[in-house]
Amino acid sequence: NGTIKAFIGLICLAANATVGMWLINKTDIRRSSIYVYLLCTLAMLGVVLVDAAVPFILANVVYFGFFAISVPLTQSLVADNAQAKDSNLVMGYYNGLKSLGSIFGSLAAGLLYTLNPKLPFVLGLIAFAFATLTAAHYYRLSTLRSPAVDSLEQ
Repeated sequence: NGTIKAFIGLICLAANATVGMWLINKTDIRRSSIYVYLLCTLAMLGVVLVDAAVPFILANVVYFGFFAISVPLTQSLVADNAQAKDSNLVMGYYNGLKSLGSIFGSLAAGLLYTLNPKLPFVLGLIAFAFATLTAAHYYRLSTLRSPAVDSLEQ
């Protein structure tokens, strides 16, 4: 377990420091997040579908690599959309919701695990599929907005 966690930690660090930072600095984060959430969804699908130990671990390593990229992308999206006077409040709200999600997600995973060990992963798959659809909807809405509307809001 320790070796696997260390390897996952190195993968996450490398993915975040390279791909994650490149996506944040060089791409439209609204669009990039759709693909990162989709890759997380596909990795979770791999986790759900495989039963052998080695492919299961590999699918998890891939998932954690993409998840490591998704976290700063999401945080950057939230921070970029906060107005200067409310940025502290928005980031506090974001972190509070993230903590609440960790609490209820852990509770749900524990309860689901007692029913079937694969169910927590199915829940993760559903959550990332929903995140992918929500990110795509957000991107579509944000690109439909006219610059005139944005300038009036500021």
